[in-house]
Amino acid sequence: MQQFTSENLDKLRSDLSNTLKALGEEHEITFEVEDIKYSSHNATIELKTTISGAYTQEQRDYIRYADLYNLPELDSIITIKHDERYKLVGWSLKARKYSIIAENLSDGRAYKLGRDIMNYVVAVDKV
Repeated sequence: MQQFTSENLDKLRSDLSNTLKALGEEHEITFEVEDIKYSSHNATIELKTTISGAYTQEQRDYIRYADLYNLPELDSIITIKHDERYKLVGWSLKARKYSIIAENLSDGRAYKLGRDIMNYVVAVDKV
């Protein structure tokens, strides 16, 4: 490798995630490769580690704020108009307007939803 590029860092992120997954299973922790900042010859990789089974900071924040905004429990499945289904997975303190973190069940991508999302929900399923 002559220099860092977004393409070779994407491959590095994937390789690191796979290697750390096996290590995490051995030690009962999870690793998540987060932000990677780089220049042509240096890279800084942010690594998040959580004890398996423990709540992440985003999950703890959701539990804390859900009652204030009359939201369903963490990990509930909500169905929004047009049959879009989301799993409620966390709360982002950094995002004032779109604080709720939800996983789209059809494509697995994470989205930030507004606190008024319950106005658009047609069904709630508890997991």
